[in-house]
Order: sequence, then C-alpha cells, then structure tokens
Amino acid sequence: MAIAIERLYNASWDKTYLRAGTSTVSEKHFHRDNGYDVVDIQRIEALRVGEQVELDDGHHLVKRTQ
Repeated sequence: MAIAIERLYNASWDKTYLRAGTSTVSEKHFHRDNGYDVVDIQRIEALRVGEQVELDDGHHLVKRTQ
C-alpha cells in the first residue's frame, strides 16, 4: 500500500500584495477561493520538485519543494 505524500511549495508574494512574504504551503492552498484560476492550478500541479512558476506577471512565485 502506497502512502500519499503531500506536495509542499514555497510561495512568495512581493510587496504588491497586502501580505508580502514567503510561506510554505501544501497543494490544498491553491484553489479558486484563494484567487487561483484553473490555468494557475494546472501550472502549479505540473511542477516537479525544484521547479517554480511565476504568476501574476512575476509578482507571485511558487516553487515545489516536496
């Protein structure tokens, strides 16, 4: 029986965001209620460990860490 390991990401928001900074979040963070559209979610889900994606014209970076 395989154990599912939650994907983890470092998400960084620059000073154009109300809550600028970096947080470690799981894949559960990325949904419409948090402002992510379908394309954003698909791009994030496609990341491999060590890869990152730029969102919102580079103001928001998401890097997969696990």
